[in-house]
Amino acid sequence: MKKTLLLSIAASAVLFAGGDIVEPAPIAEATPCATSNLKWYGQTVLYYQTAENINAVADNELFDGDVSRANVGLKLGVTGSNLLGTGLGFGAEVVYLTSLGLENDGDTIGVPAAGFVDGGGDGIINDYVSNVMQLASETGELDSGELTQAYLSYTIDNTTVKVGRMELPQSLSPFAFSETWNVFANTFDAALLVNTDLPDTTLVLAYVLNSNQIGNLSVWNEIGVNGGLRPGNDGAFLVTAQNKSIQGLELTGSFYYIAESSPLAGENNALAAWAGGLGDAEDVMAVWGDAKFMMPVAGHDIGFGVQGGMIDAGNTDPTIAYGAKAMGKFNFPAFGNVALCGAYTGVDMGGMINASITNVGTGVKTPLYTQMVANQNYISGAMSNFGEANTMMIKASATYDLPALGNVGLSVAYSTTEIVNGITGAAPLAAVINENDFAELDVVATTKLGGAEVLAAYVNQTQDNSLAVGTNEIDTDIVRVWAKWNF
Repeated sequence: MKKTLLLSIAASAVLFAGGDIVEPAPIAEATPCATSNLKWYGQTVLYYQTAENINAVADNELFDGDVSRANVGLKLGVTGSNLLGTGLGFGAEVVYLTSLGLENDGDTIGVPAAGFVDGGGDGIINDYVSNVMQLASETGELDSGELTQAYLSYTIDNTTVKVGRMELPQSLSPFAFSETWNVFANTFDAALLVNTDLPDTTLVLAYVLNSNQIGNLSVWNEIGVNGGLRPGNDGAFLVTAQNKSIQGLELTGSFYYIAESSPLAGENNALAAWAGGLGDAEDVMAVWGDAKFMMPVAGHDIGFGVQGGMIDAGNTDPTIAYGAKAMGKFNFPAFGNVALCGAYTGVDMGGMINASITNVGTGVKTPLYTQMVANQNYISGAMSNFGEANTMMIKASATYDLPALGNVGLSVAYSTTEIVNGITGAAPLAAVINENDFAELDVVATTKLGGAEVLAAYVNQTQDNSLAVGTNEIDTDIVRVWAKWNF
């Protein structure tokens, strides 16, 4: 009775007030904390390579320990972007490399048999391997690590600035880039600015001071042409512009300036003595352009590309390089995806003591269309006695889904390089550098197996009329296998 009376009084009060019932304002939700955008990553790598070389002074077998190398690698890293909503970011990465002691397994003998190579130089004929593919130690320790990335970044609108130790992509830095063919990639000490304000355009400004070696991540060198043979004293400046305004067309142009790049490294260098020192250090300038176009045709993609540029090392005529390629990607529902490519590149060194077309950070790989697994020394002009290197390459690749293995890729590539010797018979290069024709065949298979990316490659190289070994042919076989687990 009392409850009914109270409810009636409350209802009457509302009606006589003539107002609406006002719902209470919702309690405002607390403003969420700005996210830190941290991303952790890691990778474990197993890497093995063996090589058989047949010529006048050496003859060994594939998979012999003395011509085999192996690594186990671990990489851990973290990146952060727009920390607490400030636009600040960072990145850090460490790698650890070990041989697992495989190079110590074997039987000790006095001296290796004549004509055979003992990779360790210690009188041990190893059953498994004699060396590693990659080190991370200035003193040559086989089990060691390195800080490969450590940078700070700041992003505002369409501009990002990054300073510190980092990777550089070949697509935006064709002469100073991180190579991914070994256990882990090389990196650079650099300052980088990337802007995308212009429609479909990326602008890059960079100052690059040092690079570590792809074979030893703990050995850092100043940037220089010919992979450190001519190190720069003041680093390298880079400007790149890349535009994709036209559908299917990608245009990229780059300019490098390497201040006071020394003519040669070290007074005792044999090349320096031969050339008489070549005077004072010279600035090096490089220009490189690349245009690629892809268009759909009857459900497939057809395209072509052209590239070219020069490196002016300030001594004689500049090194000139150029290339062209035609390519197609074809989809066959009953089979899979097939890609075909044909390419040609030419390099003219222009004269004595000039620059080859190679990565100025490592002195190994090239930006040339004809780059394969291991032909870089020949296509870049480095083995031409400052002459010419003309290369033709064809490549076919296919991917197919298999029930047991998933997506499987297979590629076959073949190239021939004509070496036009620049200084025939001149010492000392004529005694150590091969001449005339070089050919390489690559067969590469890739898949995913047990959560790992797996690659297996077979490479055959032939070199005719080699002055270095006094025989008419060098025949080399290389087998490379690696597995990489990302986590």
